Amino acid sequence: WATGRGNTLRVEAHGTGGALMFDLDRSYEQLDSFDLAKNAWSTETLPAAPDIYQGFVTAIGKGIADQPDFVRGAQIQALLDLGAKSAASGRWMSVPVIS
Repeated sequence: WATGRGNTLRVEAHGTGGALMFDLDRSYEQLDSFDLAKNAWSTETLPAAPDIYQGFVTAIGKGIADQPDFVRGAQIQALLDLGAKSAASGRWMSVPVIS
C-alpha cells in the first residue's frame, strides 16, 4: 500500500506476438493489448464480471457448480509454478494447452 494507490494490481504478459496489460488502478473493465505486427497498443472494454457473491447466488439458482473449482485452481497453480520455474532458470517455458 502506498499513498495514491488504492488497489494496485497490474498484470502484464509479454509474448513473441505482442503483450496484454490489465491495471485495476485504472479500470476493472479495460484490457490493453499490444500487436507486434502493427506496433500499436489498443484498449478493449470488457463486460463487467459478476462478483463472487453474484456468481454464488446464480450457481445456486441454476443448481450448478460455479468456477473456480478445485480443478481450475490446480490448473492455475500449474501455470504459476511454470512461471516460477521459468524465472529461476532464466529460460522460456512452453505453456501447455489447458482445457
